Amino acid sequence: MDDETERFLRRRRRKYFDCDSENQRINRNRIRDFLEGSYLERFCQSIGLKVKEIRLIAIEPENQETDHPTKVIVNEILSNDYKIEQLLIAKDLTNMSRRKFRLWRQILKKIFFDKIPNWRDVEEKQHEINNIFPLISNQKGFFLDPNQKIKYVCQKFLERNEEFVENDERNFKIKLSADGVTISKKNIKLLNFTFSLINDEFNCMGVYHTYILGKYFF
Repeated sequence: MDDETERFLRRRRRKYFDCDSENQRINRNRIRDFLEGSYLERFCQSIGLKVKEIRLIAIEPENQETDHPTKVIVNEILSNDYKIEQLLIAKDLTNMSRRKFRLWRQILKKIFFDKIPNWRDVEEKQHEINNIFPLISNQKGFFLDPNQKIKYVCQKFLERNEEFVENDERNFKIKLSADGVTISKKNIKLLNFTFSLINDEFNCMGVYHTYILGKYFF
């Protein structure tokens, strides 16, 4: 480090969060300038990494003695489709409404630096998945094509379980179920028809691996 750089670093400056927005921007640009061509940048490139962002926090004098070492986090490159699917899983598992999902996403944007997919993209993915199985309706309710959905679930199970594929005596075991509930003061009952794949022994007892075939009102 030359004398000029040493004097520059020793110069007394106003704290970042005490500066106006323009001086904060100038300080961020200075940090980028220090990084460009530095040993850190060259070393990261030598091991196939790139410095995408730098996250800094204010110094807390009361915690300096017990402060932990700086964390180094290496993120994989996640596609936008993958992020959409994960958000959709969280939305479905929590039975979150559209309004609550939008509010939840707004809060996440303030916490995380990575880009969070728009709620409309998540909704489009939800419609795309729902349209895999056409919905058939009649005067009593609606249902899905049983053969199509059962074959789909079995195919996904085969993709996850290679040892089952290698078994010459393999047979799929399907459990069909029905459960009814009264849904109005007029004593209208709803009967849900579902199935589960018994071969998937670790998941078949869970509600998220019980698949709907149709609903019947009477």
